[in-house]
Amino acid sequence: MVKVIPYNTAYKPTGYYETAKEYAQSEEGKAARWIEVYPAYVSHSDVPSDLNDTCLEYYKSAPERAVPPAILAEVLDAREYQDSLFGGTIMSRSGKVIGDISYFEPGPNGKGRAPVQQNSLFQQRYFVEPKYYKGTVFSAVIGFNGSDNYYHFMFDCLTKLHLLRKSGLYDTVDWFLMPYPKEEYHMSMLKVLGIPEEKIIFEHENVHIKADRIIATFAERPYNHTPPWMFQFLRESFLKKEVVQDTGVPLVYISRSDSHRRNVANEDELLQMLTPYGFKKFTLASLNFVEKVKLFASAKIIIAPHGAGLANLTFCQEGSSLIEFFTSTYVCACYSEMAQKVGMHYNYFVFDHVATEKFSKGVDDHITVDVKRVQTLLDQVLEKYESPA
Repeated sequence: MVKVIPYNTAYKPTGYYETAKEYAQSEEGKAARWIEVYPAYVSHSDVPSDLNDTCLEYYKSAPERAVPPAILAEVLDAREYQDSLFGGTIMSRSGKVIGDISYFEPGPNGKGRAPVQQNSLFQQRYFVEPKYYKGTVFSAVIGFNGSDNYYHFMFDCLTKLHLLRKSGLYDTVDWFLMPYPKEEYHMSMLKVLGIPEEKIIFEHENVHIKADRIIATFAERPYNHTPPWMFQFLRESFLKKEVVQDTGVPLVYISRSDSHRRNVANEDELLQMLTPYGFKKFTLASLNFVEKVKLFASAKIIIAPHGAGLANLTFCQEGSSLIEFFTSTYVCACYSEMAQKVGMHYNYFVFDHVATEKFSKGVDDHITVDVKRVQTLLDQVLEKYESPA
């Protein structure tokens, strides 16, 4: 409909700037600021080569990657248009899209950012009127992953707040534009971070906004080259004494029995083996955010199938261990990187899959675990903990 029915077409973008720096150096943006919060650097990946070789092609990790600077920019007399699937497009007062601080449609093969000139607003013909917010809006929207995916909300949305604080502009913000708070963890995390609820506005209620100033950030997070400052910020923010207390559960099995994807098909058999060791089963959807942080921060050994809830590895102790399960049709090494960044020991298995009827790409396939292989590895891991230092 938005591409067929003309309505408010005066709001259609008039052109674009490739980057916020280009905007800030233009005649139109000369009074705005562009701040390099972290400089560019070369990142090195330590993902095991055998695991990397097993990954789907898109998820394979380059051993070395040039990471561009993490930046913050302000756009004066600006607009932002939300797409519930692909995120927000930020436009200058003249209606030009600003490429690097806008988050929009996937690029080649449905992955990554598309070139700025391919932004869907250039083809759109139907626009709702903008809602005006007096003062400064900080934009932290990231598309549908902000509302539907715990991992992406933590690493792609919340870390933007760190760049805002480090830039020195936090106290100038009147409003925080955030993803739709679909789950309990959205507001719980924002509360711990000290974001005043009365200053939060949500993307699903604000498809098109206009403000005296919009502040936005860009920090590329190349696959398996997550900037170290992101881990540091999340750990410092949430591993607080008043939040984290020992749960007394050092041996943890994370079940996905509450999900339609990547269940362990023979979970009863696996639990029969794990229970005598003292492992406790948890489904993360049944825990609130603070309970999740406590669980992972107290765990000595975690066994789990691959899933977004493992983003909580960010809160694990140095020296703890992860044993991760994959299906042969979907291998993604992001938690190998995360485990190493926080000082964990990492092990994994790739098992046969049980195909689901809904999809054929493998991301939903269930896992048939070889319980004897897991037990052999578990005995080796436990022996390391029991051996004298």
